[in-house]
Amino acid sequence: MDKVSVFFQLKEYDSLCRENDSLKKQKNDLIDRLKTRQGELQEAQSQAQALKQRLRELDTNLLELDRVLSQRLSEASKEEVEEKALQVLIEQQKTEELLEEKKTFLLGFEITVAEITQESNESIQDLDRKLHHLKTRLNLLFESFPTDWQGMIERVQAKNLSLGNFTRTQEGKCALCRYKLSLEVQSEIDQQLKLKVCAGCSRIFLPYQVVSGSRA
Repeated sequence: MDKVSVFFQLKEYDSLCRENDSLKKQKNDLIDRLKTRQGELQEAQSQAQALKQRLRELDTNLLELDRVLSQRLSEASKEEVEEKALQVLIEQQKTEELLEEKKTFLLGFEITVAEITQESNESIQDLDRKLHHLKTRLNLLFESFPTDWQGMIERVQAKNLSLGNFTRTQEGKCALCRYKLSLEVQSEIDQQLKLKVCAGCSRIFLPYQVVSGSRA
């Protein structure tokens, strides 16, 4: 295979790597969204449980106050206990209202989270299938490259660069980090078709004229 054809394969490899990164991001976004919704559901369920627990405590308090009121008390003590019982009843009513609101919210939210879970799982499975096919194609392309290219690609990929592993020359500079290139290096990349790494950002230069189709 001639060098120009290999560079076109390298361009395809770059495109597939970007697509792979995009699909992974979509998958991670789906997983994060699902975890967020499930976390919100668990929080709402915990709040409902806390309200139920508080109602049980208030019931216990009322029983105890009723027991105290059944005893012989002075008028002042009786009034004090009755006042406490009234406050408990008021809190009990408010707590019951809050619990009913929470139950109503949960009824709809549980359905929503169930739908989101199903949709997300289906989307994640679809993304996994696409990622599997991409990985197969990437591996085949990678194995077709010269050994020294493989080593260079692996070293760059290990850096986990956010904007991809490849760049090109633009007005005598790296198109991404704007590192200035000598005329000799520019010639080696775009004319002699040598694989070079940017000294500024460590990305691999693709010869622009070749990968853009302006040079056969």
